[in-house]
Amino acid sequence: MLAYPYVFSAVRNTLFIASVAALISMLLVTLISWLSVRGGIRASWIPDRLAFMIIGVPGIVIGLSLIFIYTAVPIPIYGTTWIIILALVTM
Repeated sequence: MLAYPYVFSAVRNTLFIASVAALISMLLVTLISWLSVRGGIRASWIPDRLAFMIIGVPGIVIGLSLIFIYTAVPIPIYGTTWIIILALVTM
């Protein structure tokens, strides 16, 4: 398997996607938890409820909706690693 020329590229992409998605997710979770515990604003419960709403939606539905959204919107993100990162952060 090490003789295959694309193995190292695939490993590099996988490590990049995993680290960036984990970093973004942790930053969002920290912000949401801080807002829900110490948020002095009226609607500080909204991000907390939105974060738990994803539990009720199956992954295939989220994946298909991301594909439909980013093929219709003229943002050139479809077919790149960034759409995978966005889907992982969403999940």
